[in-house]
Amino acid sequence: MLTVGLTGGIGTGKTEVCRILEELGARILNADTIAREITETDFQVIQQIKAQFGEHTYSPEGSLKRKALGRHVFSDPQALETLNDIIHPKMIQKIRDAIRQHQRKYPNQLLVVEVAIMYEIGLEKEFDLVVVVSAPIETVIERLVQRDGVPQNEVMQRIQSQLPQAEKEKRADIILRNDGNLVTMRKKVEQLYHAIVQHKIPKKYQL
Repeated sequence: MLTVGLTGGIGTGKTEVCRILEELGARILNADTIAREITETDFQVIQQIKAQFGEHTYSPEGSLKRKALGRHVFSDPQALETLNDIIHPKMIQKIRDAIRQHQRKYPNQLLVVEVAIMYEIGLEKEFDLVVVVSAPIETVIERLVQRDGVPQNEVMQRIQSQLPQAEKEKRADIILRNDGNLVTMRKKVEQLYHAIVQHKIPKKYQL
């Protein structure tokens, strides 16, 4: 069974696509969940974050203050690079290990790994296929403002910190356009799932 990397800009609907794929039978691995686990349990990472950004980045209970740290790093490219240098090497290794383990244990089950910054960290080489989820910028901004409760200027900072959507689409094997309602998107995801498991993916497939 093929291993699929799923990416796309923030707020494009990647997580919803993965939820539907999981319902259809795929196993989902989320890079953000792995990164969160690392920042909460890896002593070396915790100490490096505190050394770079201050003890106050963690609560007295030991939880990372994600929103506050996010506001800081997304407004400061150098700070974002520093944070990424701390977290990404271990996150990449954990993803690689999880892929190998899945291939050994569940060779007949589709594995989909959601990685928002896949191209930025060069992880696309780990997958048989890369799916990019895209959405109109106006929809993305509205969704993030409502979902995360952050002002529009912060939303734009987050969007601009990632590789442009057009570049992701250019490098993808499959483009899934999330430009309709949930019913339409579900139909596209179902079509995508069946095409992948049946190995019937044409070159530069678009939905």
